[in-house]
Amino acid sequence: VSRHSHLVVVSHAAEESSEAGHHEVAIELYQAMLVRHPDDPLADVVLNNLGVSFENLARLSDAEAAYRLLLRGHPH
Repeated sequence: VSRHSHLVVVSHAAEESSEAGHHEVAIELYQAMLVRHPDDPLADVVLNNLGVSFENLARLSDAEAAYRLLLRGHPH
């Protein structure tokens, strides 16, 4: 399995966890992806989804931090 394929599988697992209401699991998966592969093309999607997962747990300062990291990569 290629590195990119693995990331796609982990990303889908995180999304499914979030959709099932398991936001803490999703957060752990998203954070692990960002630590291991911060420059991956999926990093923007992962940061956005991380922010949404934090919002779903009312962890608004954590959500804001994720969104700020995302915006730092896209200053315009």
